Amino acid sequence: MITLTVDGNPEDLSIISGILTDIDSDGDHIRAESGSKALEIADQYQLDVVFINTDLPDSEGIEIAEKILLRQSETNIVFVTRDASYAVRAFGLFASGYLMKPVSDQDIRSTMRNLRYSIKQADKKSRRLEVRCFGTFEVFVNGVPITFERSKTKQLLAYLIDRQGDLCDIPQMVCALWPESDGGPTATNYLRRLISHLQSVLNMHGVGEAIIRSWGKMGINKTMVDCDYYDYLAGKPEAAAKFKGEYMSQYSMGEMTLASLMMRQYEAEQEAPEVKKERRLTVKCFGKFEVDMDDEPLIFSRRKSREVFAFLIDRQGAPCFVNEITDILWKETDDSVKHIFRTVLYELRKSLDKIGMEDVIIRKHRQLALKRDRIDCDFWKLLSGDKVADEIKPDRYLREYAWAEPSRETIRSLLGNE
Repeated sequence: MITLTVDGNPEDLSIISGILTDIDSDGDHIRAESGSKALEIADQYQLDVVFINTDLPDSEGIEIAEKILLRQSETNIVFVTRDASYAVRAFGLFASGYLMKPVSDQDIRSTMRNLRYSIKQADKKSRRLEVRCFGTFEVFVNGVPITFERSKTKQLLAYLIDRQGDLCDIPQMVCALWPESDGGPTATNYLRRLISHLQSVLNMHGVGEAIIRSWGKMGINKTMVDCDYYDYLAGKPEAAAKFKGEYMSQYSMGEMTLASLMMRQYEAEQEAPEVKKERRLTVKCFGKFEVDMDDEPLIFSRRKSREVFAFLIDRQGAPCFVNEITDILWKETDDSVKHIFRTVLYELRKSLDKIGMEDVIIRKHRQLALKRDRIDCDFWKLLSGDKVADEIKPDRYLREYAWAEPSRETIRSLLGNE
């Protein structure tokens, strides 16, 4: 069970979460001192019960409860307050309880026995830590990314993953996280706090058993981890396809492992040169824009991912600055476009990766380009002087995209000169 207690009073927070811990010692009982913090937590966890004060330092608790219910409609909301005036609004939210302070152990237990929505007990043993090492190091549980308040906590976990389950002692971990440190008491004490924080975060997500601790040492329980790096070492082809020469790119401590991966990849290519990819994408620009591989259509998960790929095709695979792409394809002009574009590009590359063609897109120096030798395109063939088929007409070229009009003019000129 995952509960959240929201109250600006530290003493009340301690009392309520303490009672909840007594009720369910195996559960995760999170605390928040403000409404904004509560919403951050609601974006990260599937909450079973929320105990919330109507009067919070930065907002009204009932408004925060409404926002939580918009995110998670079957979360039990229990108001804990000294103000009875919100009872009618609470009733309208179908709250599971409305307790007046000071609350007692009996109040909490009675409320927990009479919740509006039943609590689906998650089988924590079935939860696994999902780790991505190729590219930047990222961690997920059930597809939801884990956020770390301290960047060094995340780096500590990355180091343990890199060690593949070996138990590491304090000096080893200090050296990995602070290479310039003398390993004195300051670094050691800070590391101990990071270890405690890492264990707390993983416990909160139900994957605390992914960490093994024994007599001043700790390591990763590989049986609880799904990791592209581990799959690569195990020889899984899908993992080999994901490795593009990047490993934990935000951490210099991964450079030795990266070097060994690059050597392993090189040796594999030398031993089996015939395995090198020769497959090509077929792109149709006249009429409806279509992309296929071996007569099987490429499925784009987002329309915008499809449009970005069409734009790169229109530019004949030449490097295009990201800013140019977003300026033409998006009407928005604020910073949110950068985040949207990263998501769209990620989805596009994921679609290509499913057919082993992610490397057809080249990203370098804030530019995108295409590997032309991996693509057969009717538009490109026309530009290179190939015979024009009857169905190739200027107005049919990428007809769903207004930004393709300059290329249509080029095609009209080419056809008019024949």
